[in-house]
Amino acid sequence: METTLLDDATDVPSRARTPKLSSAMAALSDIISRELHGESIYTRHAEVRVPEPITYEFTRDPALLHQYYRLREQMFISVWGLKHFDGSKDAFDEVYETLIARQGRLCVGGVRFTFSTPNKPTPLPLEHSGLKIRELFPELDLDNNIYGECGRFAMLPEFRNRETSHQMLHFIAEQHIRHKAAYGFWLAPYVAARSYRQTFASLGINCKIRTDIEVPDSDDYEGIKMYVGVIDFTTPLVRESKAREMVTA
Repeated sequence: METTLLDDATDVPSRARTPKLSSAMAALSDIISRELHGESIYTRHAEVRVPEPITYEFTRDPALLHQYYRLREQMFISVWGLKHFDGSKDAFDEVYETLIARQGRLCVGGVRFTFSTPNKPTPLPLEHSGLKIRELFPELDLDNNIYGECGRFAMLPEFRNRETSHQMLHFIAEQHIRHKAAYGFWLAPYVAARSYRQTFASLGINCKIRTDIEVPDSDDYEGIKMYVGVIDFTTPLVRESKAREMVTA
């Protein structure tokens, strides 16, 4: 199968363009932050708080997960352009791991992990749309390799900077390597897909957008064209460098 890549300068179909960020995300962040600090949404305190460091961790904390579910719903509506996306807890959240980034008790980002192994083949959430990953990628020998999906990635707008985004994607790479996964997959609109590819490339990780694969339309996507991304963790240089980073971290 020939891999087709989208060049960064390629014109994007109008349906795949990301709409401008609405004020809903900023409002959500503001409300959550003030609620957590016991402050009314109608008042502000004058004192200046020193920002707490960002912590990255897997969690089952109901309060943090509730914030993450609200965050991903607002982001997918405001950034992806979905009008009716429901980000609340679903069946996949019940059985898979969620990594969150938090500042104190404020969830500023999160991503959900799913892994499939030869001994325990597990359909990835993105296959819910009708994709058959093993059939689409016969050259990857997925019957004999561990692979995963990093899905429902979301971050508050004010934390969607280079440093925090790189750190989140670093943790995504780290978790795949810890699980001995050879490949990682994700599904996203074009602009988000290109951003993921560029950030992984800056980390020295090979990531491709497979434009030759047609993602079946779904009510969940509301007519927005989706793209499959593939992250390759089989390169020895990537595994060795990331392993060293994890040992020294």
